[in-house]
Amino acid sequence: MSNKVCDFEYKITRSLKARSIRISIYPNCEIKVTASHLIPEFIIHNFVNKKSDWITKKLAKFRANPVSKERLFLRGLKRKDFAENKKRALELIKNRLEHFNKHYGFEYKKISIRNQKSRWGSCSHNGNLSFNYKIVFLKPEIQDYIIVHELCHLNELNHGASFWNLVGEMVRDYKKVRGELKRL
Repeated sequence: MSNKVCDFEYKITRSLKARSIRISIYPNCEIKVTASHLIPEFIIHNFVNKKSDWITKKLAKFRANPVSKERLFLRGLKRKDFAENKKRALELIKNRLEHFNKHYGFEYKKISIRNQKSRWGSCSHNGNLSFNYKIVFLKPEIQDYIIVHELCHLNELNHGASFWNLVGEMVRDYKKVRGELKRL
């Protein structure tokens, strides 16, 4: 069902899992409002009305920064793409970890490849590294940044100055590359 408040339309989706009202705004300027079946529609409309300034700002931001082809491609990947590229991602990551770890000499345990929506990598406190399989579709300098970033978390489990100094040892222009990654 499509609804209109102020200068934008939005779609209401009912969910059994929803405990509150959530507004999602997508880069294509689509607005979805998710709510429990128990919440009356007028309360949803009032909530959206109260958030109209925030929604308008988000829409303006997306309109000012159109979605890149790379971002659209990455968002269009399906479950079968994960199965087809998981092994390729693991090989890439193992090779690059070995290359960069010649410099750092950190100890890591398990490497896992996952299909994540919003994370490119992670490092657990016990030395396990996890990476998003979609890394194989990125430019080599962005791939290297992600791998070095997680590798450096083995030594610094934070984003303090020491951490960024470590990253900068192997990825000199990490700020630029990090900005590119954020735009994906």
